[in-house]
Amino acid sequence: AFEKRTLGPEIGEIAEIDVWIGTNRQVPVGLSEAVDISGHKRAFEAALAEVVYDGPVNAPVSVGDQIGELVITLEGQEPVRAPLVALADVSRLGFFGRAAEGLNRLMSADSRQ
Repeated sequence: AFEKRTLGPEIGEIAEIDVWIGTNRQVPVGLSEAVDISGHKRAFEAALAEVVYDGPVNAPVSVGDQIGELVITLEGQEPVRAPLVALADVSRLGFFGRAAEGLNRLMSADSRQ
């Protein structure tokens, strides 16, 4: 009772990834290409999916930039890895925006202590 499932770009946004010093604090990501996953029917019920990236990602970010990967694990199998790409552009903040962002993060770090 094995089956094959395909995930592709048509599923849209999978997650949002944090962006450092960008005009937006996060960027949506999705699959750039279809990925096939094969396994036992019961293995799909307990499958784990994880978004993996080094973050936060530095701005600027352009649509199509690979900034992470989706790792899908089915019991008893090697993980399936698929690239995640930005689904939107995020520009870099200007000088004053970067200064304000730095102060904001510094102040929020002080308030957590």
